[in-house]
Amino acid sequence: MGALSPSAKAATVQREMQPAPKQVTETAKPAKRVAIQTAAVSSFPRKPQAMTAEQKRLEVAQDGFAHVLDMAGKYPDTYGFLPDERLAAAKLGDAIPVYRIAQQGRERYAGQPVISLFKPADEWVYPIILENRIRYLVQVRYVGHDYVLGHGSRALAMAYDKILARWPASEGFHPQLVTIPNQPFYYFTIPELPDQNITDTSRMFDINPSLSPATIRLASWR
Repeated sequence: MGALSPSAKAATVQREMQPAPKQVTETAKPAKRVAIQTAAVSSFPRKPQAMTAEQKRLEVAQDGFAHVLDMAGKYPDTYGFLPDERLAAAKLGDAIPVYRIAQQGRERYAGQPVISLFKPADEWVYPIILENRIRYLVQVRYVGHDYVLGHGSRALAMAYDKILARWPASEGFHPQLVTIPNQPFYYFTIPELPDQNITDTSRMFDINPSLSPATIRLASWR
């Protein structure tokens, strides 16, 4: 047999090589600047801010308020509450300044406005309020160089509550409490009324309370 010879030359087929993928190098972008707020740190401790006179008075009144509620839990009637009332709802109201008036005769008064005779008495009363009624008054006095807790009063609270009901602020009245030197009683005046008046707070417990003319009251203190 003759040698077989291919009819065509064998061709070596090689796969076409794909080009190698290009490495992508990301260009680093600069980070954005972010402003960071920092608090200045002092190497020295801060001094506590001094309390104002009003804050000192309020602090003393709050101590009195806490004491009254504690005692009212045991003796509610003594402090103007009912046995079944929720004392936790009671609030301490704003300070009511007390004024004093020097003894004035009828001639010295001469018809001038009563409030022109008033001077601060270095005394304030804070109402304890529950259900829109004043139940008790906490007294704060300025003695020497400090504020101290004074004697509270249920009776004065009841009288002042009646005063506010009769001459409310909503109608433009602003009752003011007044004391007289060497007398333990409290008086009040309604300066917005046309007739000048100074009245003992105990008169509010009368069936038909009436105001006392200032001229008569001042003359009695001569």
